[in-house]
Amino acid sequence: MAIEIPFSYRVVQDDIVMPETFRGTILDISYNGMMAELNQPLPDHSEIKLSLDTLLSYTRAADIDAKGAEIYARITSTRPMNGRKVSGLKFICVGQRNKEVLMHCMLHIAHTDNALLEEDLRRHEREAIKTTKAWRLAKLITIITLLALSSVLFYLLSRLNEALNAVH
Repeated sequence: MAIEIPFSYRVVQDDIVMPETFRGTILDISYNGMMAELNQPLPDHSEIKLSLDTLLSYTRAADIDAKGAEIYARITSTRPMNGRKVSGLKFICVGQRNKEVLMHCMLHIAHTDNALLEEDLRRHEREAIKTTKAWRLAKLITIITLLALSSVLFYLLSRLNEALNAVH
């Protein structure tokens, strides 16, 4: 979704978040990443920690508690676009809570800007819920199967023990 939202970020070097804060502009955002103009030029594969506070204030998401909500991103490429140096960023290390915050922000932007994108985001959310339910069902089936196999094994061992006792 094409937008222009200011945000702040900090550079991550050797798994350490540097203290200096930089500003950037989000130009396009999706569930997996974003295109942004960064005020601090960084090489490809650099990592940043971006704050969602500005994005939340832009979407007026006062009903969601996201204090300190931050997402890590990796720069995948940087190229000129319309007279700007634009970096593609892929979200990495996004916790479940931050995914919810990000989804909420994107749904709000989509609602105000593009109804089709809103439906696409909701479809992704439904798919994520289905995947979670399928995973839970698979775990439950595995546990039940293991319990059944354990019972069979216990039965066979007890029969074997009885047979060995009968031989002696």
